[in-house]
Amino acid sequence: MKIKFLNKRYVFGIVILIMAGLMCIGYFKYKEYYPTTDDAYVSAYIVDVAPQISGRVDYVYVKDNQLVKKGTLLFTIDPKLYQVVLDRDQAELQSVIAQLKSSQAELSSAKSQEICDKYDYEREKFLVKGHSVSVREYQRIYYKYKESIDEVSNEKALVEQSSAAIDKMKQEVNNDILKLIENS
Repeated sequence: MKIKFLNKRYVFGIVILIMAGLMCIGYFKYKEYYPTTDDAYVSAYIVDVAPQISGRVDYVYVKDNQLVKKGTLLFTIDPKLYQVVLDRDQAELQSVIAQLKSSQAELSSAKSQEICDKYDYEREKFLVKGHSVSVREYQRIYYKYKESIDEVSNEKALVEQSSAAIDKMKQEVNNDILKLIENS
C-alpha cells in the first residue's frame, strides 16, 4: 500500500512540475512580446502616409525602409474608378445643361403668355368699366393673368436652380479631373 501511495505522490509531483514548467514558458513568451522596463526610451521617425483620395493602389514605387525625400512619388492609385466617375459627372452636367435650356425656353414661353394675358386683362378692365363684359369674365381674365405672373416666377426659379446645379456639376467635374491628373 505504501508503494501505491508513493506512486500517487510522484505522479502528483510530476504533474505539478510540468504545470509549473508550462507556466514559466508561457510567462517568458508573454514577456517576449510585451516587454516592460522602468527607464527605456524608443525614438524613431515615423511618418503616416495617406493619399488625398481613396482607391486601389496601382503601383508602389518604394521599397520597405527606403529613405525618401519630400515630393518623391510613393505610389499611384488606379485611375479607372475616377475616369468612370468623371464620365458620369460629365453626362450629368450635359443633362443639367439640357434641363437649363428647357427651363429657359419655358420661361420665354411663360413671359410671352404673361404679356398676352396682361393685354387681355387691360382690355377687360377697360370693358368692364363700360359694362361691355361681365364681371365674371373680367375675373376669369384677371386670375389667368395672375397665374401667368406666378408661372413666370416659377420658371425663373427653375432657371436659377438649373444654373446653380450647373455650377455645382462643373465644380464636381473639375474635382474629378484634378483627381484623375493627380493619379496619372
